[in-house]
Amino acid sequence: TLPSLCPPSRMSASSSSSALYVWPPAFTLPSLCPSSLYVLAYLRLAGIQHTPIPTSEPSRSPSSQLPCFDASPDASASSHVGDDAVAAARGCVDACVARGADLDAKATSAVSTTGRARFTADATAYLAMAEATLAPASQAALWIDPKTWTAVRDVLAPGMPVPLNWAVAYRMRRATQLAMPCRLEDVYASAVRGYDVLDRLLKAHPPGASSRFLLGGTQPTRLDAFAMAHVLFHLCAAPCAATPLREALDARPDLTRWATRLAADVFVKEGEAPFCTPMPLPPPPTPPPRQSESRGTSGGGGSGKSASDEERAYRRGNILAVVSALGAMTLYALSSIEWVEDEDDEELSRLPMSGEGTSAEAEAEAEEAEADEEEAGE
Repeated sequence: TLPSLCPPSRMSASSSSSALYVWPPAFTLPSLCPSSLYVLAYLRLAGIQHTPIPTSEPSRSPSSQLPCFDASPDASASSHVGDDAVAAARGCVDACVARGADLDAKATSAVSTTGRARFTADATAYLAMAEATLAPASQAALWIDPKTWTAVRDVLAPGMPVPLNWAVAYRMRRATQLAMPCRLEDVYASAVRGYDVLDRLLKAHPPGASSRFLLGGTQPTRLDAFAMAHVLFHLCAAPCAATPLREALDARPDLTRWATRLAADVFVKEGEAPFCTPMPLPPPPTPPPRQSESRGTSGGGGSGKSASDEERAYRRGNILAVVSALGAMTLYALSSIEWVEDEDDEELSRLPMSGEGTSAEAEAEAEEAEADEEEAGE
């Protein structure tokens, strides 16, 4: 069980009510986000007492990012360093390490003196490999892949008010797209190569070594928490996980068995049923039946025909309503334009015509000139 993996650290004694802000649970997982799963697993493996706070709004955490780990609920700043979920999780774990909860140090101390340097180098190198291959693929499956994006949005949207349920999801997707210029196929291919490395690492354990952890020691490391979180995501969140990665995991049973077994030790309490049962892949979408086929299979008699007639009448009524509304709006606009023109014409008619005043004055002057001539002739 978990207490035998790692005794409580000195950090848990000083911060018994630490808060951990994570993305909400989904598909029997404690959190839909693999980075949140990573931090949850690390805290459990390190024996740190914490209170998970699921939320779909990153702005509710002190750092406005998820995951976010606070050693004290009253702290105004979090341990997060970075702009994405992967960097946020790394910042949470680094904060735990700085406060004395270092899984790698405890695992190294359990190794013989001659093998500690090799063990430390392997732990650092394999963790860097996993972060470079598995994390981008999980982020792409969550926020970029069009085949899984709709399912992710539907899972996260109910936990947020309108219009945040759309704005936050699209902001996360846009930020992930800008940070990942590679093609989706290349990102998934890199993750498959990472699975190969982890699978070979499990098979390369020397005789008598424990297969409970990836590096074969008696204590877990950061690599175990990180790899387990990303493998579990693609195993248990099938609608939101990438199909190529799930198929790659199905072809590596040793890796999937290791992840589910460790997850049962980390997340499942005594007496509870295992939550991390791999979900089957969703079936491929089937094309809708043709109208003629739906008529033939709608039932006996003329029920199919009557149903199609009702649908056509309903659609025809909707079309007529839209056309009538557009026509009324057009007539109203035209009548308004004509009324304005009439008003302008009336105002213009009231003004004197150009040249009208000058012609009248000329006639008056001509008449005066004729009268003067007649008087002079007389």
